[in-house]
Amino acid sequence: MIDTKDKTYIGNYYPKMTYGLTLNGSWKNIDVTLFLQGAAGVKLTSTRVRSVT
Repeated sequence: MIDTKDKTYIGNYYPKMTYGLTLNGSWKNIDVTLFLQGAAGVKLTSTRVRSVT
């Protein structure tokens, strides 16, 4: 029978912080744009079973 003892905490997929950065530049007739984004503070546990033989 499945009950509350069978529950496993696998983490939290909501990030504590998200961030982004956009840099634009031009020189003569060349335009360059760099866009970076990310997330920090995500706590996830891998559910894969790994065995070493």
